[in-house]
Amino acid sequence: MRSPYVFVSKRSKKLSVRGALHMVENYRNRKQIEHLTCNVFIHTFGHGLNSSDNDLPQVVMLMGHYKEDGAAAVESIRWT
Repeated sequence: MRSPYVFVSKRSKKLSVRGALHMVENYRNRKQIEHLTCNVFIHTFGHGLNSSDNDLPQVVMLMGHYKEDGAAAVESIRWT
């Protein structure tokens, strides 16, 4: 099944939010990685974007940090 989504399910072209949470929980439990959460994935993705010298508007767009009018909701990014 071809899909524009990163995660798909057997029943749909896209994975639900709850399905993604369940997938991460199962993986965390199987691998016994207590600190593994969806937020860790998001932070790692954003850190990688920023470390790759992408410009701020591109990082903002890919991370979904923009206002309804399309303007960036952040002015700078600092990763820890």
